[in-house]
Amino acid sequence: MIKLDIISMNKKAKAIIKKAKDMVSISDYEGAINELYYILEMDGIDTEIIRDMYEFLTEVIEKSNGNDVINAVALLINGHLFEDPFIDMHVSRALQAMESYSTKIPITALMNSRDRVLHWCVTNTGEFDRVSVEKIAKELGIDNSTVEKILENAVFDGDLIGEYDELKKELVCLPFEQEKRQLKCVICHQMVMFDDPELVRCKYCKSAAHRSHIMEWVKAAGEKCPRCMSKLELQEGI
Repeated sequence: MIKLDIISMNKKAKAIIKKAKDMVSISDYEGAINELYYILEMDGIDTEIIRDMYEFLTEVIEKSNGNDVINAVALLINGHLFEDPFIDMHVSRALQAMESYSTKIPITALMNSRDRVLHWCVTNTGEFDRVSVEKIAKELGIDNSTVEKILENAVFDGDLIGEYDELKKELVCLPFEQEKRQLKCVICHQMVMFDDPELVRCKYCKSAAHRSHIMEWVKAAGEKCPRCMSKLELQEGI
């Protein structure tokens, strides 16, 4: 049954992309962008389909000459949170196109939601509290899927002390002393201790990495953070 559900959802996602492409053919860019939001509400969608979606979204933004691209900002935030190099590539292209239009959208817009969610969690939760994605999303006016990915990444990176309950879609807050004092490298996903001399972090999104690994990333992909895609400026340690 679960396998059939996943197959059904993937077929539905493909149909949404096809419908959006038909909209673009009549220059309904806003309608095409709005259609794509439905895909992010589905569970179990194949990565290849998500990549196709972001490739198409980038084409829409490039073709639209600035028309209705403001509607795509939340989709681009989600794109960064997938941590997929192909999706990041498309998001970077889309941002470059958006910045070339007269109604420029600063790249910091992509980080604002993450900062707001982290600030809310720090100021509104205590030890062993459980807080739902739905509650945070409603309080901040951000869509559920964006909040969910922000929480997952924040716990993964060590920016929030807690655990993310995927089943109940809740953040479980833990006391500070239970922190393992370690992060995961955004490149290799292996642990990096806080006192490791190899530890560096992005100045803007605070993603952690081994220095040697981030240097390899720079050689391959250029001087942009692999998480937030801002111009790479590194900070030592925590």
